[in-house]
Amino acid sequence: SEVEKFNTSNLENNNQQINELQTKNTELTSQIEQQTIQLKQIEVIDFINSLTDNEEFKNVLLKSYDITDDIEIIKTQLQSVYDELIKVQTVNTGGVPKVENKENNILDTDNVFNK
Repeated sequence: SEVEKFNTSNLENNNQQINELQTKNTELTSQIEQQTIQLKQIEVIDFINSLTDNEEFKNVLLKSYDITDDIEIIKTQLQSVYDELIKVQTVNTGGVPKVENKENNILDTDNVFNK
């Protein structure tokens, strides 16, 4: 009958429209996800830029990488250790550090570490 044909045709059209809409929906969802990711990236970049523009933050960062002070402290400590070694060696050798005498020269690393 005409009504059945009409209904069948209508149903097919509806199904096709549903499929098209689902496809479109999937595409749009994917686009939204991509744009959300891009927005997040922009937010992160802005945040990083704001940090690098922040003088106080830059100074803290630079300070954390600056080991000049540490090096100076270590140099001073090494110098005082060296001075102590010279004193001890001077006492051991009767007043004069004997560089040529490897046995008594405690500043000679080979001698110190291989005993």
